[in-house]
Amino acid sequence: MLDSTMKLDDFSKYMLIKKEGELLMFPVPDAPACEAPVDNLTNLLQANNVMNGNKPMKAHAFHEILVDKGYMRKIPRSKSNGKADNYYSFTDKGLKFGINRWDEYSSSPKSKDYFFIDKFLELLKELGLK
Repeated sequence: MLDSTMKLDDFSKYMLIKKEGELLMFPVPDAPACEAPVDNLTNLLQANNVMNGNKPMKAHAFHEILVDKGYMRKIPRSKSNGKADNYYSFTDKGLKFGINRWDEYSSSPKSKDYFFIDKFLELLKELGLK
């Protein structure tokens, strides 16, 4: 269910299986290798000097553009303090440009988006930002 909803990458699927397997004392195989180098959105926006008017673009604004264009979707969740919150997950269209990785340190289940470094400029061009 988590995989179909969150479209997790192979490493995240492995981490979930490993966690459950260890609890049940099942042997777990070695982790799969990551497909391509990834980075977080804030770093890539800064490295590519992406602007929002005359100011550097913030990750939240970029995420909203990706949601509007169908590359990502916003998934509602509750924070540990009970307040409503959202996180972003790549859609099938967006998986060309990044991966959804399970955040095991989060207070509530969610995936974290990471962008393929070598595809980020292509994404900016598709969005008309470069």
